[in-house]
Parts: sequence; structure tokens; C-alpha cells
Amino acid sequence: MTSGEIIEEARDLHPAFDDNSHPDKVLVRFVNRYQTGLLAEALTRYPSLYSTTQDIALPLADFAAGEALTEPLFVQDVVALKNGEETPVVIIPYEHRHDPQPFYCGWIVNRRLFLNGKASNWATFSGGLRVRYATTPAAITGEDDVLILPDHARECLVAACAQFMAGRPGNMQRPGIEKPNLNYFRSEHAIERERFLTNLWLLRSTDARFIRDVSA
Repeated sequence: MTSGEIIEEARDLHPAFDDNSHPDKVLVRFVNRYQTGLLAEALTRYPSLYSTTQDIALPLADFAAGEALTEPLFVQDVVALKNGEETPVVIIPYEHRHDPQPFYCGWIVNRRLFLNGKASNWATFSGGLRVRYATTPAAITGEDDVLILPDHARECLVAACAQFMAGRPGNMQRPGIEKPNLNYFRSEHAIERERFLTNLWLLRSTDARFIRDVSA
């Protein structure tokens, strides 16, 4: 689905949501901001919803400088590889780096991954590191841009866009057109947002059950 489709469906919900009062460019920028925020919240409920991997060769070019990650939004896990086997690398908060900790661990600061200890501690991992994470979505800049969110987020996005228009100062009282009720659109948005996030939880539960059944 594109941002233009979301905007047009939201306009259908009230005659005051016309493009003179609410220009397309304003709404495209809103959809861009909203998608990023909703995706971040979705990942707290379903961490593996959108994932990609980045392979990092060892030894690092500069161990003390760490390794840059490619636009990470939510890091899911890091493993060290040797002969096809994975060793978990525990990601700890930066401020806990001096506390007692697992031997193979690291932390992320300013989108860079730093490894604990010395470079020699990691020398045996001939396969390097593999980082799995959700990446920051590409910015939505036009009506034809495709959203990264799945199709079942459509009603949530439409409701959010309608609430945004209902709350804008451009909704002046005009002859023959009732002013949009912000409380109504806010309530509809809250319902659709929670429905989308709940569906994600159900999808995650289904995946977990499928994995358990297969491995049983």
C-alpha cells in the first residue's frame, strides 16, 4: 500500500478533509513520521517482524572503534560464527560495560557495535559476526512510495491520518460542512491502533506455536 492510498481513504471519512485545507505534502510527511513510530512500537511486541542481517568480518579493522551498523532500528540478536556454529553475543547497556558480564558480549553506541575484551578474544570466530535487526524504513516522500508496514495496518494508518486532519487548525467552520469531531476520530484511531498491535501479538504467538510443533 502507498501513502497516497492511505491519504485518499482518510479523506473519504469527512468532507472537511479536502486537499485545500490539508495539502498532500503535509499528509505525506505525517504518514512518514507515523509509520516510523508505529513500527518501533510494533517491534516491542513482535521483534522479528521485520529483520535483516549484517555480516561483520573478524578481526575488526579497528577493534577500539567498533563497527558501524546499517541504520538499525531494533537489534534482535548478535551471534559469532565458527564452522557453521553460532555462539550468542549478549548485547548489554553501555553503562553496564564495567559490571560482571558474559565473556562474549558487546554494546551499541551511536549505531556502532563494540565488542568486550580484546581483539584476541574473538580471533577463533572465523565466520565473523552476524547481526540481525530491524532496519529504519526508507523515508516516505511522495504519494507513490510504498509503506513497509503490512496491509493489515491499513485501517490503523487511515484512522491516524484522519485524526491528524481532524486536529489541524485548517478545519475552519464552512457553510454546509460540519466541523470534524476530533474526539470521535481520536477514539477510532485508538481502537484501530490497538487492534493492529494485538494482531501482531497473535501472529507472534502463532509463529511460536508452529516452531514448537515442528521441533517437537
